Amino acid sequence: MTVAYPGKTSKPMALLRHGGFMLLVLLVGACSDPGRSTAPAALSRVPLHIDLQAYHSLVDAQTRKSLIFAETLRLSTEQFLHTPDATQQAALQTAWLKAHNAFVAVLALAAIDQQAPLLFQIDAWPIEPGYLDSLPAYPDSGLISDVTLAITAESLREQHGFTDSQEVSLGFHAMEYLIFARSAADFLNLPGTTLSQPQPTAGTDGDQQQQGEGGEVDPAGAVATDVLSRRRQTLKILADLINQDLYQLVTGINTATTASSTATPANQLLAILTRSRHTSDRALAASQQLLTGEAGHGAFSSSSAEILQLTLRSLQQVFSSPADLGQALLPLAPKATADLLATLAQAQTLSGAPQPASEADHAQLTLLVAALPHHFDDLIAALNSHLAGH
Repeated sequence: MTVAYPGKTSKPMALLRHGGFMLLVLLVGACSDPGRSTAPAALSRVPLHIDLQAYHSLVDAQTRKSLIFAETLRLSTEQFLHTPDATQQAALQTAWLKAHNAFVAVLALAAIDQQAPLLFQIDAWPIEPGYLDSLPAYPDSGLISDVTLAITAESLREQHGFTDSQEVSLGFHAMEYLIFARSAADFLNLPGTTLSQPQPTAGTDGDQQQQGEGGEVDPAGAVATDVLSRRRQTLKILADLINQDLYQLVTGINTATTASSTATPANQLLAILTRSRHTSDRALAASQQLLTGEAGHGAFSSSSAEILQLTLRSLQQVFSSPADLGQALLPLAPKATADLLATLAQAQTLSGAPQPASEADHAQLTLLVAALPHHFDDLIAALNSHLAGH
C-alpha cells in the first residue's frame, strides 16, 4: 500500500524483482561499512597552500541570493492571495522552487548546525498534510480546519512539531503542500474576509454567523468561509516566517564565519570537509529514495531529483570551481582528492541528465554518491594526520 505524503511511502517487495537492484543494495551496504579503513597514505608534512577567499565569497553570494529569493516568494504570495487564480499560483510555485533551491545550496555550503532549531523551522520534512489542512477522506482534519485555534505566527510556531517531527506547520514544506497540492480555489478571497481579520468562528453569536438565503443562519457556510480565510492567513504567515527565520539563519552563518576566521586555514578546511561529509550523507539518502521511488525532499513539487542535483553541484563548487579547495588538498592526498573530484563530476553529470531517469541511471548515480562519504573520510583522515604532525 502507498500513502500520499512524504516519508510514509511504503514500496512493495516487488521492488526487489530485479537481481541488479539487490546487487546494488549489497554494494551500497558494503560501501557504507563503518569499519572500513579510510586513512590514505598521506604525504607527511607537505606544505599546504589554502586560499579560502573564493569559498567565503561563494557562501556569501549564495546566502544573499537565498534572502532575495525568499523575499520574492513573500511578494509572490501576496500577489497570489490578491488574485488567487491558476496563473498566479503557477508564478507562486516558480517562486517557491527558486527560494527553496537557493536554501538547499546554502544548506550544502555554509556552516550550519544540523541540529539547530532554525533548520527544523525552515525546512522540516517529511510532513503530515492532514496535520496542517483537511484531506479528502478527513474534511475536518488539520489546524486550518480547527476553528477553535487562532491562526497566528505564534500559534503556528507553537503547533510546529507538537508531538511528532512530521507535525509540520512552518517552513518551506508546509507552504509547498498548500501551493502545490491544493488548487487556487482553496484560497478564494470571499466577500467579507481579510487577511488581517479572519471571519468570526461559526458557533459564536448568531449575528456573527453567515446568513443563508432568506436570512437563515448558515453555520456550514460560515465555517467554509472561515476555513478559506484561515488557509489564506496561514499561507501569508508561512511566507513571512520563512523570511524572518532565514534572515536569522544567515545572520548566524555570518557570525560563525567571522568566529572561524581566527582558526588556521588548515583547521577551517577540516571544518569544511566535515560539513561536506554530512552533506554527502544527505545526498546518499536522497539518491536512495529516488532509486526506490520513495517520496523524498520536495515530493509535492516533484523537485526531489533537482534538490539532489543542487546538493551535488554545491559540493562540486566547493572542491572544483569556483572555490577550488581540491587544489589545496592535492599535495596532501593526491589519490583521495582525485577520486573525490572525479566522483563529484560523474555524479553531477548523471544527476543533471533529463528526467525521468531510468532505474539503471538511478542505480549508477546511487553507487557514485555512496562513494562520496568515504572519499571525504579519506581526506579528513589525511588532514587530521597532517595537523597532528604525523
